[in-house]
Amino acid sequence: MPRMYRIDTKELEEQRRYFGEYSETKGSLIDVLNSINRDSKVLSTPESRLRDCIIESLATYEAIIKTAHNRSFFNHTNEYTPEREQLRDSFIELYALYVASMVAKKRLDEEFPEEGEQPIDGSVVLQNFNFERFHSNISGRSIPEGLKDLNLEATLPSGAKYLLNWYTSKIKALVNNGITLGTIVSATKRFYSCLGEAALERMRMERYSSFYIQARNLNIQTDGLILQGLEGCLKSALGDIIPDKRFSDVYGNAELVSMLKEIGVRLLMYNPHEQANPHPYLPPTMLLLGKPGGGKTMALQAFYNFLLNNATNPDNPEERKEIHYTPIDARIKSKWLGESEERLRKAIEYAKDPSRISVVYIEDIDALFASRETEHESPAETRITQQLLNLLEGVQTRDTRNCVIIATTNRDYDIDPALRDRFRLLVYAPGPRTNEEKAGVLHTTLKKGLGPYQDIISVPPLEALTGIAAEMNSEDTSSSYKLVGRTIMGEYTWSGRDIRNLSEKILFEKTRVLSGNEGDILPDEVRRAFFSSSEKVTDWLKSVFSNRKISLEEITKRLREYVAHKKLQEQQEYAARVMRVVTRKILELDSHDLVATMLKDSLPQQGG
Repeated sequence: MPRMYRIDTKELEEQRRYFGEYSETKGSLIDVLNSINRDSKVLSTPESRLRDCIIESLATYEAIIKTAHNRSFFNHTNEYTPEREQLRDSFIELYALYVASMVAKKRLDEEFPEEGEQPIDGSVVLQNFNFERFHSNISGRSIPEGLKDLNLEATLPSGAKYLLNWYTSKIKALVNNGITLGTIVSATKRFYSCLGEAALERMRMERYSSFYIQARNLNIQTDGLILQGLEGCLKSALGDIIPDKRFSDVYGNAELVSMLKEIGVRLLMYNPHEQANPHPYLPPTMLLLGKPGGGKTMALQAFYNFLLNNATNPDNPEERKEIHYTPIDARIKSKWLGESEERLRKAIEYAKDPSRISVVYIEDIDALFASRETEHESPAETRITQQLLNLLEGVQTRDTRNCVIIATTNRDYDIDPALRDRFRLLVYAPGPRTNEEKAGVLHTTLKKGLGPYQDIISVPPLEALTGIAAEMNSEDTSSSYKLVGRTIMGEYTWSGRDIRNLSEKILFEKTRVLSGNEGDILPDEVRRAFFSSSEKVTDWLKSVFSNRKISLEEITKRLREYVAHKKLQEQQEYAARVMRVVTRKILELDSHDLVATMLKDSLPQQGG
C-alpha cells in the first residue's frame, strides 16, 4: 500500500526564510536578476516570482532530506552496514532533488504558463549539471573554481546551496550575454525538467534498487502539493489529487466501468520508446453524461488508479510506464486576449506528445466551454471553444493512440453541438439504481469513512442495508423518501451523492469525541491528544469508540432527517423559481401598460 508523508509546514517556512536571506547576499541571485532590469534597484514582479520559485524548490529539497531522516522514508532491506547507510543517504539526496525539481517545474508552469521549454540560443545552457560535483560538495568541500567569483560562503554544507550557486552562476552568464527574462524562464523550466529526469535515472541504478522500490510507493505532500510515487504527477493538494478509488467502489455504472477498463488496456499497450501502439483503435475522446452525483468523477478517479496499478512489468518490477495526468479546468482561462487559447493548446499538445502516455480530464465541460449558439456569451468565451474544437478534431489533428481525453457533464444540452459531436464515445452514467447498488454505496461509504476504526464501530451487514435501500425506492407515491430522489425519465431515484451525504452525517455523529457537556476548558485527556503522536491518539480513540455501533434504527432516523431537510430545500427552490418567472413576466410587459395598470389599480372603483 502507498505511504503518505506530510512535510512539516514550519520546516518549509524556515527553509524559505533561510534561502530567501541567502539569496540576498552580495553577488547572489537577487543581484543577478536585478541586473536584468538595469534601470531599477528592486526586483520587478516577474523576476521576484522567478526567485520565489527557485527558493521554493530549495526549501523543499532541504525539508525532504530532514523529514526522510527523521521519519525513515527508506529502510534497509538487508543487514545494516556503514556502506549501505551511506548509499541510503545518497539515495535520499537524489529523491529530494527529484521532488524539488517537480515542485519547481509545477510552480514555474503556474507562474509563467506562457513560457515553454524552448532550446536556448547561444553557448550558455543549464542542462550540463554535474552530479559528481554536486555529491562531493554536499560533504562541505570548497566551492568549485567556476563559482568563486560569486563571493558566497567558503563552503557548501548542503546540496541546496550548491544548486543555488550553480544556477546563479549560469543565470549570470545568460544575463551578461543579453538574454531576456522570458528566455531565462524557459531555460529554467528546461533545467528543472532535465534535473528531475537525471535524478530519476540515477535512482534507477542497480545499487539503489531496494530504495527505488520503496520510493515508488511513497506519496509526499508539501505545502499545497502532492507527489504520487515516482510518476512525475505533481498535483495541487486542494483539487488535483486523485483519491485512492477502485472500480469496486463504483456502483451502478457497469457499462462505463467496462469501457474504461478496456480503454486502459489499450492505452497501456502504447510504447513510448517506439512511439507506436500495436492496438488498431483507441478512442481519442470520451464524454460521460449523467445526473449530478451519478458516479462520473469517482469512475474517473478509479480509472486513473487502474492505470497506475497496472503500469508495472510483472517480470521486472523496476520497469514501469509513466502515466501523465492533465486536468483542464478554470485555471486555463486568462484575462489577457488570446492567452486562454494558447494555454489550452499547450496543455493538449503536451498531453499528446508521443513520448508519453497521457490522460486529459475536463470536468463539467458545459461550464468551461461556452456554446456558440448562446447569445449572451462573449467572443472571448466562444474563441476558446473554437480552439478546443480544432484541437479535438481539426485539420492538423493526429491520432497517435497514446492519449485519451475524457470530459464529463450533467447538462449535455448546454454543450455546443459541434463540440459534443467531436467526442467519439458518449457514455451514460446512471449511478446506483437497484436496491443492492444503493446498499453497496451506503455500506462502502460507512466502512471506508471509519478508516482504522472499522473493527471498533460495527456497521450493519450489506444484506441488512438492502431493506433500507428498498425504502428509498418505494413504489408508494406518498413516500417521503422520494422527495430526495431526482427524476430520470419519470422515475425517482437516489443519487450516489445523496447516499454519501447521508452516510457522512451518520459518520460524524458516530465518531464524536465530545459528549456535548464539556465547558470552555476541555478535559485533560482530550487536550493531551493535541500534543501526542498519531499512534497514541489512534489508540485513545479506539478506547473512546469501543462500545459504539451503527444500527439500522439510527440509519433510518438520519434518513428521515435528511429527507425533511431536502423537502424544505425543494420548497424553497420552488418558491424561488416561481418568483423568477413572475419577475420575468413583469419585465416583459410594456412599460406604458404597466404604469396604466398601476394607476388603474390605485383609483377608487365606481360605487366604492
